[in-house]
Amino acid sequence: ILPWASILTFIALILFSINVLMSVRNSTKRNYSAKFIKTSIFWLFLTALIGLALAGNHMHTFLDPTSFKFLKIHAHFGIAGWFLQLIMGVASVLIPMFLVSHALDEKKLKIAYNFVNAGLTLLAIEWFLESDGSFRPVFVGIMVIGVLAFLSYLRDAYKKKLRKLDIGMKLTTVALVAIAIPIILGLIISLSRYFGNSFSSNLSA
Repeated sequence: ILPWASILTFIALILFSINVLMSVRNSTKRNYSAKFIKTSIFWLFLTALIGLALAGNHMHTFLDPTSFKFLKIHAHFGIAGWFLQLIMGVASVLIPMFLVSHALDEKKLKIAYNFVNAGLTLLAIEWFLESDGSFRPVFVGIMVIGVLAFLSYLRDAYKKKLRKLDIGMKLTTVALVAIAIPIILGLIISLSRYFGNSFSSNLSA
């Protein structure tokens, strides 16, 4: 029943995507918070589409069952494409609002938006072409720069805050800072090919 369950999930995600896009359709083009949300919906659609294909492959084999490239692309589209950018889009609005921060530099959001999407796209192309992974650390590094630019934007919001942190905002701060941990670990793992298999095995363990 996996393919049929995937079809129902795909339909549900399409309806969800339409609902979100209708909510932000009137936003200005220069609003990078809205761009993050709109783009995250695009990645969500691709995530659902690839997931539907992988599920359908169990019924009628049209993809190489021995290749994990589509599974890796599917996972990263969902995590870095949809989930991460949805968080970045929402947090870039709510954090300054709750902290009562003004006059923030949106150029950092522009850098975050462009670098995260560029790095993810290049990474997906590399996996799809099944290259030797020579440029993988570069692509992951591009994404890391994007995430760090986003965290720098939030840092500016905290520096210019007019309101003290309550317990909710303290927990939010810890959660947002923790975003950098898996991103940096991803960069380290992508560099492991240059340090031998033992390094990669120990880090994975």
